[in-house]
Amino acid sequence: MRAYLVRRGIPTDHILVDSAGNDTWSTARDASDAMRKQRLSSAIVVTQYFHLPRAMLALKRYGVSEVSGAYPRFWEVRDIYSVVREVPAFIWYAIRPLIPPTNPLRARPRDQAA
Repeated sequence: MRAYLVRRGIPTDHILVDSAGNDTWSTARDASDAMRKQRLSSAIVVTQYFHLPRAMLALKRYGVSEVSGAYPRFWEVRDIYSVVREVPAFIWYAIRPLIPPTNPLRARPRDQAA
């Protein structure tokens, strides 16, 4: 996703990379914490179209006030499973308790390649 953003002109020092995120919830938790520390209040989520609502919800639940999204435009047969899977996952993200951050993110230095 980082390379996707860089190819579209986003400066590398404006991208927070989560190299330790095991799932969307922990990534949203840690990203929102890093954003608060840098006084950032908006984010763009880049993921697959079926996953976008849940990823955006997770960031909003952790206090990111402005969240928008983008996704690559392609479809695969396995997306049918993924779309169905997202329904209960979205509901869980809407009701699950918030937990404190564990792994603060940092902006990746400009000199590191994508």
